[in-house]
Amino acid sequence: MQNENENVEKRKTRLEQVFKNSQVVVGICAAIGIVVITAIVATLTGKGEEIEQFAHRWEAAVESKDSKKYQNLWDPVALRTSKEAQQQYNEAVKRTRPYGKIVAQVKPLSHRKDPRSKDLYRIESIPVELFKDGQLLMRTYRDLVVKRKGVRKRWYLVRDQELRDQQEFPQSSQEVIASTEDTDSPEAEPTVTINEAASGLSGNTPVDTQLKIRQVLGAWQKSWQAKDLQTYMAQYADEAKIIRVTVIDGKEDQEKKRILNKAQLRQGMERLNKRYSKIEVLISNLQINGDTAVADVGFLQTYKAFTPASGNHPAYRDFGTKTLILAIDAKDGIWKIYKESWKNYKDVPNYPKL
Repeated sequence: MQNENENVEKRKTRLEQVFKNSQVVVGICAAIGIVVITAIVATLTGKGEEIEQFAHRWEAAVESKDSKKYQNLWDPVALRTSKEAQQQYNEAVKRTRPYGKIVAQVKPLSHRKDPRSKDLYRIESIPVELFKDGQLLMRTYRDLVVKRKGVRKRWYLVRDQELRDQQEFPQSSQEVIASTEDTDSPEAEPTVTINEAASGLSGNTPVDTQLKIRQVLGAWQKSWQAKDLQTYMAQYADEAKIIRVTVIDGKEDQEKKRILNKAQLRQGMERLNKRYSKIEVLISNLQINGDTAVADVGFLQTYKAFTPASGNHPAYRDFGTKTLILAIDAKDGIWKIYKESWKNYKDVPNYPKL
């Protein structure tokens, strides 16, 4: 009887202990549940990531030139399903490769809601500076469209577009200036053309860059003379800017200054091709300064245009300096003309023959 009572007491003690342990487990589970629910509620009701925080993440990824970090900023669905997003991602990665240092400036930040969706925001005109060997070679601007996603309400890229018509090239070579002190009379024929090896190579610019630039200029000159408009226009970037200035007595005539886009340039070339039966473009004093991504080109140019009635004498001619800025097009990796500046010198005095 005594043993039976002892067994009952032991079972009772064990049950009490199990009950206490169960209470402890239930309490712990309840506490964890409260924490989890609180976190979820806070996440769902909270603001999530601020636009400024995302902008700094984007800035760090771009400046690091780490394609993996940059890819992590993108909405995976957009990268997988949108050809536009894929193209913009690839162009952004390709744009930064030739440069040694990238500086993005997200302060001050200009952003606004996208009218298409309350979860889309636009971040506009972020300056991005591209350096090589400590020199600023290009400044470009980027427009972003971001989308808020997930429980944590983080922002992801759905668009990252380079504003190609707003590119700047602060690192410019010294412009070639025609003057009576270092050039012959405009009546004298320049003896060096793009296609002649006698024009030499600069020691400061990579040879590969110089040879590629010469290929572009050779195609540019040849197609101009052949009135091959399609090949001629293919040497220009879509957002190319063309500046025309007349210089009289050493002074620029601002009233006659014109700034053209690519479409306007094409229209002007079409008119000239119809007006003249033969065109000659002669180039001398060629200078090429640049690196593996951007180059400045300067030269003296004589233009002659003939008609059937003018015979061997040009119906029109002009003489001046031309400066071109070329860069690698991020779309296809080909060197193209982004800016052209033409100074047409009028009434240049004859240089005395010695």
